[in-house]
Amino acid sequence: MAPARTPLQQIPHASRRDNGASKPVSPYKSIVAAAKRPAPPVVPPRPYVAPPLPLSERRMQSEYEKVLNGPVDGRDASFGESLAQLLGGPLSSGNRPYHLRVAAVQNFLSGQRLHRQPMFTDDFPVRYKLGNYTQDENRIPAVFLKNTNAPFIERTMIANHGFAYMTSEVCDAVRECGQFHLFVYRQSPSDPEPQYPLRYCGLFLAHKTPYQLSPRGWECLSDEAKEAAAQITCVSRRGGGRSSATPEAILHYRQQLNAGAVGMPLVLLQCVKFSYNYGSNLLSADSMLSVAVKRTPVKAIPGRAELERREAEEAEVKAAIKQARADDQARQAAVRHQRRG
Repeated sequence: MAPARTPLQQIPHASRRDNGASKPVSPYKSIVAAAKRPAPPVVPPRPYVAPPLPLSERRMQSEYEKVLNGPVDGRDASFGESLAQLLGGPLSSGNRPYHLRVAAVQNFLSGQRLHRQPMFTDDFPVRYKLGNYTQDENRIPAVFLKNTNAPFIERTMIANHGFAYMTSEVCDAVRECGQFHLFVYRQSPSDPEPQYPLRYCGLFLAHKTPYQLSPRGWECLSDEAKEAAAQITCVSRRGGGRSSATPEAILHYRQQLNAGAVGMPLVLLQCVKFSYNYGSNLLSADSMLSVAVKRTPVKAIPGRAELERREAEEAEVKAAIKQARADDQARQAAVRHQRRG
């Protein structure tokens, strides 16, 4: 016969503790005990460590001496292209074009909880990143560079090394991202507003070199690029607004550039790899945006000659209808007259 069981309420607390049971604790005491526990140590964000420059100073100096023998107008671009070629050949990116809409990329980055960073001016490159560094490819920072009306010259292709001449403020902001996904605007004079203005180029690293844009290269820049460079410098150093980039400020910036006080350093854009999964996710986000947006047909406004032709045709039709009604009324009146006679 099985022994009789003792009810739990009749067992003393000491016996219950010995048998593996604990004294019941109220929720209030649990909250108070949890509040008294020491907080876990806060892990500080990992400091940014600049990657080493992949080229030696002797190699870059030899390439610079070769470029000095070429034409003066294209010296800066030739030097950047030669250094980009020394980084290695282009990586494989497949045959798919990774051209995207701006809204699709913004929605994708927001879905990954990447935050847009503050900008000095509208010409400052757009950057999305987390508060800390991560190894997740979908959450690696993203940088958007413009190739027109911007304070730098940019030459970058898909899964290929490139270069850019940036202001010091832009260079520091881009390099602080560490590895980043590079997006380049595809604006061109022949197609100022393309349907897919962004081009995804891959995962990149930015390396600052000791070489800067020459005064001759500065003169070759467009007026918009010079004004943008002056705006960024004035806003970042003096805390002014866009109105601070006056012609006097641009002239002062040019004088400082000629004197070597300020400069636009040459930045090498090294393609680390091309992420096929990241590119596929971007194309999927762009496709979802195309399905979500309902496009309504827009009628084209006809020209003046077309409008006049349509009005003339409508007038002729109205006149013919009016004449047919008059003839019909006259015929009916003649029939009535014959019947009366």
